[in-house]
Amino acid sequence: MESRDLIYQHTQTGTPARLALGGMAAISFLLPTILPGNPTWLFWGFGLLGIALWISLLLFHSLRVWVSEEELGLSFGVGLVRKKIPLSEMTSAKRVKTTWLNGWGIHLTPHGWLYNISGFDAIELGLGEKKRVLIGTDDPEGLLQALQQAKPSICILEEP
Repeated sequence: MESRDLIYQHTQTGTPARLALGGMAAISFLLPTILPGNPTWLFWGFGLLGIALWISLLLFHSLRVWVSEEELGLSFGVGLVRKKIPLSEMTSAKRVKTTWLNGWGIHLTPHGWLYNISGFDAIELGLGEKKRVLIGTDDPEGLLQALQQAKPSICILEEP
């Protein structure tokens, strides 16, 4: 999709994810060098852990959200992890707050699937009668305005 076709595009950086994953990866590479004995299995074990953490950092260092005339899309990090939601499926949207219990990342919550990288602001999308999806964002007003512009019939609900 070309950028001229987009109504909205915003990238949120995941500073907590960057710090946590980067710090743990660095420690996993350095720890075997300072431990006494330095067994080979320790180097391999921590080395593989460090590589897995660096890959996770590449995959989840940011969250890009875009809105076109047909869909809302999102992609994490370098873009291998992505999701597209057709605007035709959306019935409502509202600004919500998540809690630390909801966490960050991609997972099922009591309020529907959550896609979040940092912070506690999100947009809850109603898809049909019972299905909901939460999209984390540090620009909730901009995303709501873009959804309203892309699909004027969407019901924008007020926060409770």
